[in-house]
Amino acid sequence: MTTTPTPPAPARPWWRGWADFWFRPADPTTLGFVRVCTGLLVLYVHLAYSVDLQAFFGKHGWYSLALVDRERREAPTYVTPFGDWDDQLVFTRLSDYPHRRQALMGFLRGLPADKGQRAAALALLTRLAPPDPKAAQPDPLDVRQVLEYVRQLSTRQEMENHLRVLAAGADPAAPGAGDLDRNTPPFLRHRDPAVRAAMAAEVRAFWEALPKDVSTQARTYVLDHFVELPAEVRQALVRYMVELPDDPSGREARLAYLEYWNNDPRLAHRTGLNSFSVWFHVTDPTQMALVHAGVLVVIVLFTLGLWTRVTSVLVWVAC
Repeated sequence: MTTTPTPPAPARPWWRGWADFWFRPADPTTLGFVRVCTGLLVLYVHLAYSVDLQAFFGKHGWYSLALVDRERREAPTYVTPFGDWDDQLVFTRLSDYPHRRQALMGFLRGLPADKGQRAAALALLTRLAPPDPKAAQPDPLDVRQVLEYVRQLSTRQEMENHLRVLAAGADPAAPGAGDLDRNTPPFLRHRDPAVRAAMAAEVRAFWEALPKDVSTQARTYVLDHFVELPAEVRQALVRYMVELPDDPSGREARLAYLEYWNNDPRLAHRTGLNSFSVWFHVTDPTQMALVHAGVLVVIVLFTLGLWTRVTSVLVWVAC
């Protein structure tokens, strides 16, 4: 007896499995259970903070609208440089300690607005940290010794005594001149007379730009910061100061950004965040309560299974 072979089943189109997953009728019990659990969880989350709605999302809440708006407009985003793996972004950095950062900002805001006068006040720092990234950097020990030398000049008379010796060289006949010369760092002392005189003028201009109130230790904080910075970061900070705008509004805007974000906005790939919340725009307490109540009602409808094709999307948007 012979049997006729069963013909092979026709090949299913590649898209059929995808269509069956989404559109083939199935028992909705499992999906309904997932919907109810999701609705209860979301309802609990949004119901829990209802009493503290203003504290969480109000205009003057713990995270105020002013801070949110500033981050939405100013938050920096950085991109790693392309090229060698060793390439790194060098940021302009201030101290993370508030009292030290305040001292540094006082120093920056006190710099002359005129570019020429500012360059003169920063001439010593530009010698210790040349703004040109390709320029050779002085030895870190020399930088520390020079800044320590400036720190010890606590009064104007003391400063003038030291700089007179630095500019003219030690006069053996002058009382104490030898000691003053020995206290001068080798980076300043071992120079030709003309260079020593120029360096004395640079030290004087830098000393005049530093905070004057010794009791607050602001001068110490400023000098310590320049001493402790890595060479490349010190170089970036000096370049930042030299390139400050002459325009008062532009200058203050750049300084305010540095004070808040501890960085130079010119180094960012972009500033601002792509974020949205209804609370960015609805700030009246009564209106906020109505919007929040509407969100809770939609979540309840979704949990009960009413108009889920609409309420499911609304719940997702609300969350």
